[in-house]
Amino acid sequence: MWACRATGCRHWMHDKNWTWRQAIDYFLAHVATTEYHATSEGGRYISWPGQALAYKIGELKRKPLRQRAEKELGSGFAVRECHDAVLLDSSLPLSVLEKQVNVGIDRKKIEERSWTQRGPMPETATLLVSCPDQKGLVSGISSFIFRQGGNILQSDQYTDIEAGIFLARFEFDLDGFLTPRDQIADRFRPLAQEFGMKFEVHFSDHIPKIALFASRLLHCLEDLLQRQRAGEFKAEIALVISNHPDADQIASRYGVAFEHFPIRADNKRQQEAEEMRELKSRGVELIVLARYMQVLSEDFITAYPNRVINIHHSFLPAFVGAKPYHQAFLRGVKLIGATGHYVTMNLDEGPIIEQEVVRVSHRDSIEDMLRKGRDLERNVLGRAVRLHLVHRVLTYGNKTVVFD
Repeated sequence: MWACRATGCRHWMHDKNWTWRQAIDYFLAHVATTEYHATSEGGRYISWPGQALAYKIGELKRKPLRQRAEKELGSGFAVRECHDAVLLDSSLPLSVLEKQVNVGIDRKKIEERSWTQRGPMPETATLLVSCPDQKGLVSGISSFIFRQGGNILQSDQYTDIEAGIFLARFEFDLDGFLTPRDQIADRFRPLAQEFGMKFEVHFSDHIPKIALFASRLLHCLEDLLQRQRAGEFKAEIALVISNHPDADQIASRYGVAFEHFPIRADNKRQQEAEEMRELKSRGVELIVLARYMQVLSEDFITAYPNRVINIHHSFLPAFVGAKPYHQAFLRGVKLIGATGHYVTMNLDEGPIIEQEVVRVSHRDSIEDMLRKGRDLERNVLGRAVRLHLVHRVLTYGNKTVVFD
């Protein structure tokens, strides 16, 4: 199945009074002669000089388009609309094409839109809800959004039957919403009180500020900085904090402020107080411990409930504490893992956001496990941070529900 943007074949048909067959023949002979050079969701795309664009659904061998297209379209083709493209399907005869050529195709819409560039994403709000399970919850929440003129774009729900807890995530379009965004929480509160709900409202255009904490192992720190630069996180990394000076160079390379707070047993409380003042002055909302090898105090954790994410280098609850890979090596395990979790007062026992494992064997040394473990830590921490930033994690008790 091939797609040709309307600015190609339709342009030729209109100006030269060609049939579709003539337009496609010209297209194959004079335009579509280059090989594909990049990938797109759902398949491969081919580009060439000019405005037209061809698209192959599924796999495409690296060969000139014309040779492949002539073979597949030789028996005729039909046309239908798919987003902003005209799809040419070789499974139907040419006679069907002649009847369908102008059916269901909005010429203006097709010509105004680009295959590779979509319009801006709509401004949305995300409502997170948890409460005792009872009848009418979904109806009440969806009716509230409907009455306010909102359109629900995504909704997820889960009921923990044993605990009797209902959890849900609703994302809705704010275009035409009757209540100003700064009043949505107040307007929703009576319904929340009726059902005993805990709830949060987040907005898609809000850019939260993050602080990264690290010590001497810097692979997770650099990975997060790179992900943010690549646009994977819709957030601003406002600050890097470390109890060692080693991370200064990496932070500077990414243009992020760096603060060094040496911590000893006799100055830990004072230094944490200074760190918290720095975080508050910069408006930091999320703290990520990227292999930060200090245990945070109760005051620190209490100030940021469910807003401190840690990467633990083992598949919790196994091998808590220091040197888990060494513990795993001594036990002869066949799997090692990494865990991204929220920080609580119980060391390495906070609600788990994300985990991953990799197989190991008796042939793997401690150094092999450390190397494999570092890859896991990068991936798991990156996913945990992103899930938090897009508001897909709900906590209850010491557990999470992740609507991924």
